[in-house]
Amino acid sequence: MIETINSIVYTPKCLVGLKKLQEMGIRRGNFVLHSGGKTNVLIDVLTVREYFNDFMKTLIPKYTVVGIELGGTLLAYAYDKKAGIVRKDGYFYPPQSLKGPKVISLCDDVVSTGQSFYRAAEILERHGYIIGERLVVIDRRSEDKRELMNIKSLAVIEDIIRNDVWI
Repeated sequence: MIETINSIVYTPKCLVGLKKLQEMGIRRGNFVLHSGGKTNVLIDVLTVREYFNDFMKTLIPKYTVVGIELGGTLLAYAYDKKAGIVRKDGYFYPPQSLKGPKVISLCDDVVSTGQSFYRAAEILERHGYIIGERLVVIDRRSEDKRELMNIKSLAVIEDIIRNDVWI
């Protein structure tokens, strides 16, 4: 096991998944993100979806899991088959495994601006849920924006682009 500066202890399978993401999930070109922003590097986390359960075991959700459509839903479902789903059209499928307070761990595969988390929070709050934490595989927000919303991530964009991080 390897501990990072973010106090995350990575499982060996999680590290393999992140290395494979570096090898297979980086696309270069001109892309428009869901947020409308433009980038020359696209991180396709779905290319390593067989590691989603390992990613979630490393992130260690504290509460019942709810995923944001699509990547977050796949992450949540890999971890808990009774996870909730927040669709981008505003529809919400509550988690089947929730017992007690309506506090949840909201997860997504990649965060660029945080808008998906804000929209999901609005939907969840209308249904009486509280977001206890936000989890993501890759945080691609600029360093100055990372302080605006507390999101626990396995890696930031700079780590994924560098080839020497998970050898």
